[in-house]
This record gives sequence, structure tokens and C-alpha cells, in this order.
Amino acid sequence: MVLESSSRDSIHGESNVSISTSGRENLPPKPDLLKAHRASIIDWPESVKRFKLQLKTSEESIAAMKEILELSKKTENITLLCYEKEGENCDRQIVKERLVSLLRRKKESR
Repeated sequence: MVLESSSRDSIHGESNVSISTSGRENLPPKPDLLKAHRASIIDWPESVKRFKLQLKTSEESIAAMKEILELSKKTENITLLCYEKEGENCDRQIVKERLVSLLRRKKESR
């Protein structure tokens, strides 16, 4: 499986699945975390730290990640989409890193 992150809004082909991180309630950072970062109450490194914790501990985020991992069994490519521009601080890269980590663990445990 190829896991990409992109700001593109469409993917073509039967073996591709596109997932919007901003359009899913359980996958992006929780609203209070987004507000704190956007208001410069916390910086990007702290935002990343808190979001990584959310992905590991939030039941909703864990369920969303499991859903994506299930999709990975049925498709060759998954593309994470977001409204942020490529190369800017964005949650899709953090989600991608977490998914890759979970996939590696899954392969190692076989």
C-alpha cells in the first residue's frame, strides 16, 4: 500500500481511496487544539505533540485510524487530503506518520 498526503482534491482509479482529514470529525485535531494553535496560544511543535497524543488515546481517533487501516487491505493507494497547502504545517502528515507506524507494527507482529 502506498500512503500519500496531498492537498489535491481528486484521485482517479479503482485502487485509490482519498480521505479528507479536514472533513472527518474524528481524524483532525480536536477544535480546542486547532483554536489554540491558530490563536498562537501554542506553537506548532506543541500542537504536533498534542495531536499525536490525541491519535494514540482518543477513542474516536483510534476508530478512524482503524477504519483507514481496514481500507488499506482493500486498496493499493490511500491519499490523505486537507485544505492546507503542500509543505505547510498540516495534520495530514502527522496522520500519515501514525498510519505508517501502525502498518509497520502490524507487519512485524505477523
